[in-house]
Amino acid sequence: MSGLFSSSRRKEAKAYADELNKQLKSGARQGGHQLQNLRDTANDQFQRLGSQLEDGRRQAQEFTKRGAKTIHHQAQDNPWAYVAAGTVLGVAIGYFIGRR
Repeated sequence: MSGLFSSSRRKEAKAYADELNKQLKSGARQGGHQLQNLRDTANDQFQRLGSQLEDGRRQAQEFTKRGAKTIHHQAQDNPWAYVAAGTVLGVAIGYFIGRR
């Protein structure tokens, strides 16, 4: 027996260290797979969210266009009502700004 440990103890310690190292590498691989799965899931959710936002944008755009066309047709049919409404709105805004 030379040194602090016998050769059998050194072999046991080396085997233990090798096994521990193997388990750490295996855990890192599994963690890597879990991380990749998490990335894939997040990417899918972001793509779904992006398509939902795009659908919402399209719907808002269509709604706005329909509203603008309706107002345009109504203003064509009765323009003086819109002139009067614009005048009243302008006077009211001017009044409230002037009170400052």
